[in-house]
Amino acid sequence: MIFRDRPFAVWGSPLVTLLLALIVLGTDAGGLATRLRGLQFDAYSRADPRFYEDTARTGHPVRQLEIDPDSVARFGAWPWPHAALASVVEGLQRHGASIVVLVGRIERPDPLAGRNLAGLIPPGPSFDAARHTVEQLPSPDTALATALASTKAVTGFVFDATEAAHPPQLKTEIILEGARSPLGRLPEGQNASGSLPMIEAASAGVGALSLAIDADGRVRRMPLALRYHDKAVPTLDAEVLRLIAPADKAAKLVLKSDDGNSGFLGGLPGVMAVEPPAGPLATAPDGSIWLAFAGPNPHRLISASAVLSEELSGNALANARLEEHT
Repeated sequence: MIFRDRPFAVWGSPLVTLLLALIVLGTDAGGLATRLRGLQFDAYSRADPRFYEDTARTGHPVRQLEIDPDSVARFGAWPWPHAALASVVEGLQRHGASIVVLVGRIERPDPLAGRNLAGLIPPGPSFDAARHTVEQLPSPDTALATALASTKAVTGFVFDATEAAHPPQLKTEIILEGARSPLGRLPEGQNASGSLPMIEAASAGVGALSLAIDADGRVRRMPLALRYHDKAVPTLDAEVLRLIAPADKAAKLVLKSDDGNSGFLGGLPGVMAVEPPAGPLATAPDGSIWLAFAGPNPHRLISASAVLSEELSGNALANARLEEHT
């Protein structure tokens, strides 16, 4: 029996099913392909889990500032006054930290600033001298900005702010490379709001605080670029990568387009790679990279109280990248 003499159901149904499956996966209809990729990634992570490895061996140690009981006893409950944050940043610099990352934003002036405290002093001529003295106290906001300016500091901004009181002052413009722009594939942000202008002015990098949360609530990917006002803007992590620049290379970020040649069916141009000074990082078309998380580990942590004590040697944080959650 030749092939065309067979009933259509025998040979046509499998072909139609295969074609429909390819269309669904190629177009990601209903997010099905995204969910399948997530499940596949989870399976790979369980089969070959990543274990903690101290990145000091590669020359880029990363440490996270810990708010432990000793730190709370010294500085009080979180959030800390800006003067305390300034002391911690200065301590990190003394111990050799090369980059200090504030995973958050400083969007409000310190309520303990002299001008604010002066408003609590009763009115009247008899209190004028005290009020004037309090108003002349050094500004904790200025102290924090001065400390950040003395090192390479990275601060963040958020999208969907209820009040975009402080539009972010970006420190770099991402360069687009390719015949077709990939901006249409980047997640878009609205109503961006950053830190106080003096804090951002003192920062070497300013990046978006954003997580790629899948439909099941899990975080498997980290975006490196987002779209804001029809421009590509860096995330906090991309700004850190930009600032880890060899002395002979400019601190810039390049977004490489795939020119619409990715995927089984092609389509809109997306991001092929994000290139910081150290070299290109292959990404998904939306500019994100997959995360192989090794889990929490106490070796990453540095007590904020220890930074200001004699517990650490002078170069204990040499070339370290410090994350401080605000």
